[in-house]
Amino acid sequence: MTPSESVERPLILPMLRGDLSAVCRIADAAFPVPWRRSDFERELVRAWAVIRVLRPRSGAPVAAFVHYWWVSGEVQIMNVATDPALRRRGHARALLDDVMN
Repeated sequence: MTPSESVERPLILPMLRGDLSAVCRIADAAFPVPWRRSDFERELVRAWAVIRVLRPRSGAPVAAFVHYWWVSGEVQIMNVATDPALRRRGHARALLDDVMN
């Protein structure tokens, strides 16, 4: 495989305040009753809440996110969603693998 043929791994990073619009857009498209922006904003400051976003490559927009609570050594998945235009590419699986690790 040549360098130009190499496949770039997706980036999975903590959600930043600047990612809120993308996360809300994905949630709106994915869920019949999505969380509001203010709900996600509250989660950003909760010690037990974790929101991670996936970008398919460096510099790409957010394609998916996972939101979970880490309480007493247990994980509770609250949301996991992928932009409908970018589904079936393994993004949700990569996010869930990240949670398990």
